[in-house]
Amino acid sequence: MNGEVLPFSLPKVIYQIPYWEVDDYWPKAAPMIQKAIDVQDEWTLDAGYRKLVNSDDPCPMQLWYIPDSAAIVTQVQIFPTGVRKCLLFLGGGSSLDQSLHTHAEIENWARKFRGCTKMTIYGRGGWLKVLDGYKEKTVIMEKQI
Repeated sequence: MNGEVLPFSLPKVIYQIPYWEVDDYWPKAAPMIQKAIDVQDEWTLDAGYRKLVNSDDPCPMQLWYIPDSAAIVTQVQIFPTGVRKCLLFLGGGSSLDQSLHTHAEIENWARKFRGCTKMTIYGRGGWLKVLDGYKEKTVIMEKQI
């Protein structure tokens, strides 16, 4: 662009990192995931990493990465009734609020490739202010997709 300043900002692109490439992204993603780990008492960074790289796990986790700004961990959950939900539960970074369109990409992936009918977020209630279509259920937000 020859130093030209664009009159708009390009959207942040999110990538789903396959389990065999997690090690390549982990040094940058781990500190962002650690931000979410620090405000809960169920997961450790090491336990999350082990689930991300274990392809034999019946409910594997997925790492989503926005270069140099955010990382999110998801897990497709299949319930005895057959309902499939995609859980977003560990996310952190410097500009998650500027990357809200990335949730739509995760929703599309979950619906199209994993047969999910709902998205669930375990997170702080503050997300309700910026995420369209989510409602608080105690500390769990859910959206039909």
